[in-house]
Amino acid sequence: MAKTGIKGKLKRRWGLSYFLIMMIPFVLFVVFAITSVSVVRSSVHKANSTILMSVENELNIAFKQVDSLCEEVLLSSSFRSLGSMNPLSDLDRYTLYSTTTELRHMLGSRNYLSECYLYSPSQKCFFSSLYYGSLDDLYSGGVFDAMVSKEQNAEFFGSYQGYTDIKELSQSIDNSSWVLVLRPLSFIKSDNISDYCMAVLINVSELIPEGLGREFNLIIYDEDLDQVMFALRREKNLDYVIKNMDMIKEEGSKNINGSMVLSSNSSMRGIRYLVLIDESVYFKDLKNVIRTVLLLLILAVILSTIAIYRLVRRHWNNFFVAVEQSGADIKTLESVESPYQPFVTSVSMLKKENRSHVISRIVFNENQNLSDSVMEQIGIQTVAPSYCILLAEFSSGKEAPVEEALSSRGIMCIRFESDYSLSMILNAQTNVLDEIGRIMEPMEEITYYAVSKTVLHVNEIHNAFVQASNMMDYRKSVFMASSGGEGYAVYSSAVSEIERNYNDPQLNVSLVADRLGVSIAYLSRCFKKNGTENISDYLTDYRIAKAKELLSLSGSEEVSVSEVSMRCGFGSLRTFMRVFKASEGITPGQFRQSLGKEE
Repeated sequence: MAKTGIKGKLKRRWGLSYFLIMMIPFVLFVVFAITSVSVVRSSVHKANSTILMSVENELNIAFKQVDSLCEEVLLSSSFRSLGSMNPLSDLDRYTLYSTTTELRHMLGSRNYLSECYLYSPSQKCFFSSLYYGSLDDLYSGGVFDAMVSKEQNAEFFGSYQGYTDIKELSQSIDNSSWVLVLRPLSFIKSDNISDYCMAVLINVSELIPEGLGREFNLIIYDEDLDQVMFALRREKNLDYVIKNMDMIKEEGSKNINGSMVLSSNSSMRGIRYLVLIDESVYFKDLKNVIRTVLLLLILAVILSTIAIYRLVRRHWNNFFVAVEQSGADIKTLESVESPYQPFVTSVSMLKKENRSHVISRIVFNENQNLSDSVMEQIGIQTVAPSYCILLAEFSSGKEAPVEEALSSRGIMCIRFESDYSLSMILNAQTNVLDEIGRIMEPMEEITYYAVSKTVLHVNEIHNAFVQASNMMDYRKSVFMASSGGEGYAVYSSAVSEIERNYNDPQLNVSLVADRLGVSIAYLSRCFKKNGTENISDYLTDYRIAKAKELLSLSGSEEVSVSEVSMRCGFGSLRTFMRVFKASEGITPGQFRQSLGKEE
């Protein structure tokens, strides 16, 4: 089986190339989406500007009609006579009738105005196009019945209106929105005639262009008073827009909180019109298109990923077969810089295999008629005609730096495979080989080792191996006798590690082996040989035992099942429930209940 690193590296390289090709439609789609949004946003600005101009024009016409109505009232001789009138009850009916008739005539030519009222807070009377009477009766007559409360009636008409004001009515008729414009007739007051004011009612709903739905909102804002005088709809965006009024340029547009806000000045001083339109109205169709295309692209990615996976897997199978047929062994490769590397290096790999075969013959087969020149034939340049065998076992998963220490003293190290952790043919001068024991003793990673006697010919290396192997068997028996068996110290340390840190959710066989400095395979072997079960089962059983102890607590010391799971290192409640039931045949809750029944 090939190494996962090589296989994964080649598969990632092949898959990445296909993936980059697959990403081209995504890039094009992103460019399309950005361009579309930009174009639509420009269209939104133009469309909203047109709407604002239409609304601004209609409202300005309405307010100009209010101005002209006030001027006509001021110039009318009929209304001048009201300045010197007696109490309303003393006026003859003809005067009252002619006043209302003239108001109705003035209002009839102004189609933007729905109703007008001439009222005097001091005289406590009013005139309209249909009614006249005391201000107290204004609430019970005309269209105001459905819109103005008694409290608002007193607020609107109870005092002299010294400046132009706009009032938003709190109620509506037939889903219409109304604005009440209050204006003083100041020249009459200056002649000490009276304090008459004009109240004009405008139906804003009739001024708004048709086709605008609930996404549209109109605001009349008084900059002097810094407040909203009228809002077509009261919505959550309204307060946000008013707080950010400084961001809105005069006669410009701004995207605020998902709404396109356009601003324009009114014909009245200090009054500004604001039109708010939710951008989602314009982007709705585009979003649907983008969403549909995105879903199709996701589907295409899923199908392409499946296709790429199958294609890459087929590439790997073909590559693996080709490497084996070329004579190279992919199992010996540490990395692959390119897919062609195994084929280029197949000859050198065959040489390595031949070298390993020759060394095995030298070490394990006796009665071999070999000369010292055989070393040169397999690419080994000897430094002296003297050899010995070194065998060693390590006490931890980390190999001692034996070869580096020996090479630094001019000793040639030729490794070969055997049943021991380290097996080497050593080649050097005889006096140097005699010092190997002094080099090996300080290395704490070595449990025990053996060095054969020095031989002077290649044919004698087999006998040296047999001698070193016999010595290793003897030292192994001595070590087992002194340590209580093979790996007993490792087993004891592993048990202590589990008992100390069983509540750590990260603790597993791999972590225990890493902390003890041994391999997982060696730890499992030592544990199984010296214990009654494997280390994984021992860790689980120890946690279950601790959990049962906590579940047995009652009264004030009682611990919840989830707390037991955390204290015993199970990582999650679901894992604890599953492992506990598999071990005990019942859930933790049922176990606790069973304890209560036994008591």
